Amino acid sequence: IRAVSGVYNISGDVEIRSSASQNHQGISGTYPGPTHAAVVVGKVGTSYPGSIELNIDGGFISNTGGGDAFVVYDDYLGSENYSSVSYEINANGGMINGDILMLTTESNTSSSESISFTLNGSEVQGNIIQDEGNNATITLKSGYISGDVPGDVEVPTVYTVYLDYLGASIQYFGDRFTLPSNYPADRDDYIFLGLSLDYNSTTAQYQPGDVVTGVSGDLVVYAVWE
Repeated sequence: IRAVSGVYNISGDVEIRSSASQNHQGISGTYPGPTHAAVVVGKVGTSYPGSIELNIDGGFISNTGGGDAFVVYDDYLGSENYSSVSYEINANGGMINGDILMLTTESNTSSSESISFTLNGSEVQGNIIQDEGNNATITLKSGYISGDVPGDVEVPTVYTVYLDYLGASIQYFGDRFTLPSNYPADRDDYIFLGLSLDYNSTTAQYQPGDVVTGVSGDLVVYAVWE
């Protein structure tokens, strides 16, 4: 997907995949431009007016070729055509499987233009990478990042969720996390009702794939059987 102008919403069970092998293209100035990823946010010329808003509320974004999963770049924003546009990316849910590359430099942008990336519930299995001179605002509210983030980005306290029904753990920061879509193994003569944070619960609070909100600290998630 290439977002060049307007509002884009990604939600549900949609899968967006790329097989491009270019990794961090443009970050060293060696390559012509950051154009290869599963999702690319940026102008492709001087005739695409308007700001860009991208809202990710679910789905799976991945690069199977070893390249970046997500690229935001500011080429052409130095043009007078874009003197007051903004890029706003909100990752509120779902999975980004791969690196996020932010190629936004002050030389390409004006004081009235802004670029922001907010992680508020999505899980990122990769790094957030910025090139030198980056002027984008990156905010980590909730979710999880498995890799590195730029040194000037504040990282909240990371907590662990033990998934008792899978025998595995995940991590999160902020006040929400997304449960894996995996179901527990079948049990003879039992019906799986769902999941709960209470070991003794007889009713399900959540289902696999749900977003758990309003939480803090290390937690355990249990399967509820009938």
